Amino acid sequence: MDTIRKKLEVCLGEKEKLERQVDDLKAKFEQEKTQISETTTEERERIDPPSMSDMPVNNINGQMELKTMVDAIAAASQREAEAHETAIILSRENEELRVKIRALLEDNSKLIELYEQATAENNRKSEEETALKRVIEDLQHQLMEVNEENDKLMSLYERAMQEKDDLKR
Repeated sequence: MDTIRKKLEVCLGEKEKLERQVDDLKAKFEQEKTQISETTTEERERIDPPSMSDMPVNNINGQMELKTMVDAIAAASQREAEAHETAIILSRENEELRVKIRALLEDNSKLIELYEQATAENNRKSEEETALKRVIEDLQHQLMEVNEENDKLMSLYERAMQEKDDLKR
């Protein structure tokens, strides 16, 4: 039972550790998601085309702005792809942790069941032991009564033998 109890404690500790890891991964995922959202919003604000009144007359400035916008879009796309990869990795890790938690919960259930069986067996043995003690006490009492009766009969027998001897004389 002690071994089962120790295994149960280890499993519960492992379960808590895995749950903390899942919570940490969820928080990390949400943080990454928020950063991506903020970055994407900033990039869109930078990429928005200027109004007609702000349009440069010079063609070189237009080309530079276009190149800047393309670079910004490429950087945003790269960050989004990296964030997507991170999300996929975190999702896989999350699923692996869930599988481990399920296994630990199953082990935990089995350990609880074994503990309950051991406790029931122990209780049954205690009840049997108590019943045997009662039987032993009853038998000892009966033996004592038989011994007393035997002593009385022996005393009567000795008296009868003595009376017989007295009558013969």
